[in-house]
Amino acid sequence: QYKLALAAYEQSSPTALDQTGTEEAIFRFQQYLDDFPNGKYSEDTRGKVREARKKLSQKEYMTARFYRRMDYDEASLIYLNHILEEFTDTEEWVEHARFLKAQILMDRDQNQEALLLLRAVNQNLIKARFREDVQRLIAQLQEGVQ
Repeated sequence: QYKLALAAYEQSSPTALDQTGTEEAIFRFQQYLDDFPNGKYSEDTRGKVREARKKLSQKEYMTARFYRRMDYDEASLIYLNHILEEFTDTEEWVEHARFLKAQILMDRDQNQEALLLLRAVNQNLIKARFREDVQRLIAQLQEGVQ
């Protein structure tokens, strides 16, 4: 079971492509964990599931960014909300999703909601440059809110 899951994981496509293989790998890894929660490969399996979920979350984020660039903010929000609801364990991508969603909300003059999202960004999980962007937007919004 583990080797079948590992094979699916190894054959999954890069993030920019279809993630059916990644989803299959997660399913197979979960089957292994259901059957052997303390098995020989359980620790490795949990790590592979985390990595695969990060890959799926990144794919969702890339799709949201694509829709944002195409000015389809409603579609972008669907993907961002999916990340925020279903991929809470993929910390880095959750923070990116919060930031992009806040930008969309700002464009819609929903500044209070945007500010709440930006304040929720865990700045310990993001890179310095991204942290500066978050802080800049928070300052900009606080000026407008006060």
